[in-house]
Amino acid sequence: MWRERVYNGTLRPRTTSVITGDYLSELLDWLTANVNTNHSTKISELHDVNLICSGVYIGNKYTAKDKRFLVNNGFTHVLNAAEGLDFMTQVDTSQDYYRDAKIKYMGIPGEDRPSWNISVYFDLAAKFIDNAVRSGGKVLVHCVVGISRSATLVLAYLMICKKMNAAEALEYAFKHRRIFPNIGFLHHLAHLNSVIGKNAILY
Repeated sequence: MWRERVYNGTLRPRTTSVITGDYLSELLDWLTANVNTNHSTKISELHDVNLICSGVYIGNKYTAKDKRFLVNNGFTHVLNAAEGLDFMTQVDTSQDYYRDAKIKYMGIPGEDRPSWNISVYFDLAAKFIDNAVRSGGKVLVHCVVGISRSATLVLAYLMICKKMNAAEALEYAFKHRRIFPNIGFLHHLAHLNSVIGKNAILY
């Protein structure tokens, strides 16, 4: 679900001692208007997938369903943030789908709407991603388009495992892929930020 408000200013949002969902929303709008994504992070001209950090990639459903591409590019893990059977809003993969490719799979029945509580999967997703990276693997985190559900889980991973605060994680990931988590997800990330004690913005 797209947020309706559009940020029209050119000034970066003022830093704050406590990171809120509204602050992250303003920061995201500023990034969208003023920051160019590094296109060198796109690893294929034919597939919508970007390297976010060592071993961690965000892509869309078409990339996720191309097993030959995944195997040829060394992917060992797939995290589907939109598992389900609805063609328009979900991706119908499973561990069985990837069994012949010997790819480890995790599915989360995510819904891209602000009222859906994605935060209950933050720890589980971060652990799956971290295990993939620590084992020397490569993990594709995807949803349908690769900008909201999957991006939010990667942001949570950056916060939990890479010790970034929510604003740092958002800006870091945005420079690697044009992501757009919905406003509800941004509030969940702000809450995670307070839980793990990363309230100060460090830039």
